[in-house]
This record gives sequence, structure tokens and C-alpha cells, in this order.
Amino acid sequence: PVNLKQNNLKEWLSPIRLKFVYLFRSSDETFAFVTFNRSTDLKKALLRTDQYLGGYKIRICKFPSTT
Repeated sequence: PVNLKQNNLKEWLSPIRLKFVYLFRSSDETFAFVTFNRSTDLKKALLRTDQYLGGYKIRICKFPSTT
């Protein structure tokens, strides 16, 4: 959702713990770059892809680490 806030995303992913969240907005989309505390948190989040938040389908995907 374009009006997505960090707290909305954190609540939606709860009880998954997030280490870092950065939101980037375009005119019609919002992207969230998230770092998780543990690999198990990442796995749990990936299971939530294609679920809905505020009436919008959320896509979750993993990007390779740069470090």
C-alpha cells in the first residue's frame, strides 16, 4: 500500500522480529527493505507472501546478501 507505515508492517509481521526496515515509496507502490534478526524469522516472513495487508497483496522475496 502507498500509505504503509513501518508500524503497520511490524504489526502485520508480528511475532516475527525485524532488525531494520526501510520504506521506499513511488507514486503507486511502496517497497520495504527488511533485515531480520534470525534466519528463522526470514523463513517465517517468506511464508506470508501473497497475503493481504490493508486490502493489498504483499509479495515477500529474498535478495542475496551483499556482505
